[in-house]
Amino acid sequence: MFSLEEPINKVIDKLKDDKNYYGDYGKQYLSNSNIRSLINSPNEFKKPTKPAKELIMGSYFHTAMLEPDKLSEYKIIESSTRSTKVFKDYIKENNLDAYDVLLTKETEQVMTWVDKMSSNIEMYEYIYDSNNKFEVPGVAQIMGNWWKGKADIITEDYVIDLKTTTKIHDFKWKCNNFYYN
Repeated sequence: MFSLEEPINKVIDKLKDDKNYYGDYGKQYLSNSNIRSLINSPNEFKKPTKPAKELIMGSYFHTAMLEPDKLSEYKIIESSTRSTKVFKDYIKENNLDAYDVLLTKETEQVMTWVDKMSSNIEMYEYIYDSNNKFEVPGVAQIMGNWWKGKADIITEDYVIDLKTTTKIHDFKWKCNNFYYN
C-alpha cells in the first residue's frame, strides 16, 4: 500500500503542475474519478478510464475558463468527423487516442459555452474575483488510502467546481451518478 513519504506541502506543490497531477506521480493517489468504479464496479477499480469526446470537451471548457494560457496544449484538427482519413492519419502519426484530439468545430462549440458563462455577470464576478485562487490541489488520507483533489476555484466564501453536461435538465440526477457533492 502507498504511504506518503514526503511532506504534504511538497506533495501539494508537485500536484500544482498538471503533468504531475494527471501523470504517474498523481496516479499514486485516488481521486473522484475512482469513486464511481469503486462503488459500482469494484472489478474495474483503478483501471484507466476510457477517453470520451465529452471528457475532452469538458476539459477544454475548464481550461478556457480558468487557464486560457494552456489552451495551446490541446491537439486540435480541422476535420468534419473523427472518421475522416485526415483525422485517422493524424492520430496514427502522433500515436494518440481519437479522444486526445478535438475537432475545430468542437472547440468552437466549447467557446460558445465559455462566452455564455462569461457573459453571466453574477457568475463572472464569483469566478473572476481578484481574491480567488484557481486549481488548488489537496491530499488527504481517508480510511488508509491517500486521495487527491483540485478545487477549481476557491473564493472567500465558496468552493466552485465547474462542470459541463450534455443535458442541463438531467444534471441534478447526473450529479448523483458521478458522486458530485
